[in-house]
Amino acid sequence: MSTLIDSYVEGNYDADAYLFGVHPSSGAFSAYGQCFTGMAGYNLKTAKFYLWRNGNPQGNLRAVLYAMTETYGSNGVPTGNPLAQSDLVAMSSVPADSPGLITFTFPSPYYTLGNGNYCMVLLVNDATVFDASNFIGGGFDASSPTHGGNYFDYGYSTWTIYGDRDSI
Repeated sequence: MSTLIDSYVEGNYDADAYLFGVHPSSGAFSAYGQCFTGMAGYNLKTAKFYLWRNGNPQGNLRAVLYAMTETYGSNGVPTGNPLAQSDLVAMSSVPADSPGLITFTFPSPYYTLGNGNYCMVLLVNDATVFDASNFIGGGFDASSPTHGGNYFDYGYSTWTIYGDRDSI
């Protein structure tokens, strides 16, 4: 039996993040994510992001779990080495033009969560066709975010934190 640790419903979607670069990018945005609170003793098996694609990008996406530093809900940001990495998901499997929930599966042995705060990051692992016409979009809430954590993205060699956004 699976236990849902955290979620933020698709009905809150009102803004888009755009991924144009391979992570870590010194230029275009290459990752984004959300801080959340873990539940001690539960294994991380999947993560879902609300994604769509424009054009026909070629390459792979990955969800990555990190520890969190700074203050949860206002300026939490990933830190350190990855704690867990999902299997790759082909960009071509993401729905075209309108968003859908895409599942990222973490391999066994599973990472066991604690009660602390974490950052779940969606990143571009690799790409061969990826430009201003062929990219991945992801949904977030910018108008009335209610999740306890906060949103962040990565581009131009740095993490940028948004306490007033939440990832779907």
